[in-house]
Amino acid sequence: MNVRSGEVRNLWARRGKAKPVLCFAGLTDDWRQAAAPFLTPEGELAGAVRAAVRAVTGIQTKLSSTGGTSGGRFIIDICPPVLQLGPVSASIHKRDERVEIVALKSIYRQALGRLLLPA
Repeated sequence: MNVRSGEVRNLWARRGKAKPVLCFAGLTDDWRQAAAPFLTPEGELAGAVRAAVRAVTGIQTKLSSTGGTSGGRFIIDICPPVLQLGPVSASIHKRDERVEIVALKSIYRQALGRLLLPA
């Protein structure tokens, strides 16, 4: 069974609720947490990326985990902070997915400039 858990949910609390049901059905449980959920806090990385998005698109962003499952959960423990940036698009994760690449490149350039170049 694959159980996904957001940053406000606790996998081990879910296990406690599921275990009696599994035992009743004669099943055993072997729970492993392959990747922990996370929510990036405000800080230098988030500030640089949010400022770049605002400068390029005019969109005021917010830190959230509502965008889906992030690959960042596999590396958060070894190189925090992790921030996943991606476009909102009607074609996201669909056949012929497309995004406005010029704006996305500009966001990345500006964010990296804010992080790497002296003010």
